[in-house]
Amino acid sequence: MLRARADWFNGRQATQMQAVAPITRTPYFCSGCPHNTSTKVPEGSRAFAGIGCHFMALWMDRSTETFTHMGGEGVPWVGVAPFTNEEHVFANLGDGTYFTPAVWRSARPSRPRPTSPTRSSTMTRPR
Repeated sequence: MLRARADWFNGRQATQMQAVAPITRTPYFCSGCPHNTSTKVPEGSRAFAGIGCHFMALWMDRSTETFTHMGGEGVPWVGVAPFTNEEHVFANLGDGTYFTPAVWRSARPSRPRPTSPTRSSTMTRPR
């Protein structure tokens, strides 16, 4: 009885193994997607990603670092700004995030704030 049960479990495990695809494709932006251009930053600049398609810029040659939850795209800059001489970074925001309190929360005068109302908003050091 015990042997039969063990054989059943071992057989079950073999049927649940996943096949490995012979070809793999790294996800990329859809054809015509605005993120194809909005996630590219000028030479020497860097960007932060959030949740959404622009998250994929992390594995592309886009100088994009780190990611955070929806609505928190500017928060990494708030933490990094006091410890760097950088004056500016890009924070990639999707349409959904842009029209939430994320922009208004980070736009207070005493905080690093977006200076461009685009999908790839810029974050500057407060003056």
